[in-house]
Amino acid sequence: MSRKAKSRRANLSPTHPLTPSRPLLPNPGRRRRLRVVLLGVVALALPASGWYLWRWYTAPVPPTVALADADPAVARAIEAARQDVKGEPHSAAAWGRLGQLLRAHGYGPDSNTCFAQAERLDPDDPRWPYLQGTGLQSDDPEAAIGHLRRAVALCGSTPDAPRLTLAEVCLQQGRLDEAEQHFRQVLGGDPGNARAHLGLGRLACESGHPRDALGPLERSAASPLTRKVSRVLLARAYQQLGVAAAADREGAKARELPGDPPWPDPFQEEVLSLMSGKQARLARLQTLHRQGRDAEARELARQLETDYPDVYWLVEGRGRMTRGDFAAAEHALRKAVELAPESVDARFDLGTVLYERRNYPAAADCFRKVTELEPRHGPAYLRLGRCLEGQGERAAALRSFEEAVRVMPQHAEARRELGALLAREGRRDEAATQLRHALQLEPGDVKAKELLEGLSRRAP
Repeated sequence: MSRKAKSRRANLSPTHPLTPSRPLLPNPGRRRRLRVVLLGVVALALPASGWYLWRWYTAPVPPTVALADADPAVARAIEAARQDVKGEPHSAAAWGRLGQLLRAHGYGPDSNTCFAQAERLDPDDPRWPYLQGTGLQSDDPEAAIGHLRRAVALCGSTPDAPRLTLAEVCLQQGRLDEAEQHFRQVLGGDPGNARAHLGLGRLACESGHPRDALGPLERSAASPLTRKVSRVLLARAYQQLGVAAAADREGAKARELPGDPPWPDPFQEEVLSLMSGKQARLARLQTLHRQGRDAEARELARQLETDYPDVYWLVEGRGRMTRGDFAAAEHALRKAVELAPESVDARFDLGTVLYERRNYPAAADCFRKVTELEPRHGPAYLRLGRCLEGQGERAAALRSFEEAVRVMPQHAEARRELGALLAREGRRDEAATQLRHALQLEPGDVKAKELLEGLSRRAP
């Protein structure tokens, strides 16, 4: 054999590294095992994938809200939160945050939809039933009580706002025993709690025991968080006891005090912290003005003028109005209305300035527009009534005052204005009823007292 032939034969020998030591055929046993493993993986994956897809397909859809006219910053924040919910439809935190954003920017019913879903996903978190309850507190207090009870069952009196709110709604609905129980439970853990003492004082007044109200109300009047409303209720209690001098004294103190600040409430503060856009910056500007931080206020005002000129002119108009410069205030507020024709605040403030300048027809037009934009705006009905009365349109003014009372049944001034006009119309019995209501709400109201005494003197 030649040398070349031997070399080719050696290259084909089984021991050569390029020559397989066994045939290149698949191993039947290995193939069967691989097939079994793959089939098992598919069998396990299909139900899991199907379950996930079913959960995703059947998950509730976040509410769609009209954002076309919303502040761009607000619209972006809400839409981002909606996308988070779509991405994690079974996350209580995602649903809750969307609800908080919606509540912070005035989308009340939609926010409650989100809070209800958050509660279903995380029934141990008290904030979700609590926020549902506060969202229904005005429109459906009976439904609110159920939500608030669930929140209190979860958190007790820590924080105290849910139990105190539940007690106050129970008191409003005539559930006096339950209200008292909750107020006393708060005091059991915090004996100096001013809001609970205020609640017990109010409850004693409502129950016809004004003397029992004096002690709790004196304690709540010592707190800067509850002093104004405590003085109002003390005046009412002394009025019920027939101690006119003390009632007048407490009423005068109440009128001198600024409004009570909000009670500390971490759940509501979480909501407010999410405010964005011009409303948040406007609130910040007002805070800076109240704190006397003028340089910071001016810098923020310049930013507002650039980003939100309508808000800038609204703030400027209010500032001029506070200083009594009504001509400049009117100029600024007309600019605010021109830039934001649907702004309730701008139109209401412009109407107020026009009323002060005795331009009753133009002021009335502003207040009418406010009631069209916001049909439950009680102060607008009240001021519209005054404008109409100033023009001699008593019948129309009477209807406007009646609407103000319907929307704000606990507003002493509205009842006094209605009573005064009814008296001028010769409807003495109806006038006396409204004036008595006004005095129950504001015992130190000297004008209401004089009107009621005048009706008594003219009685046949």
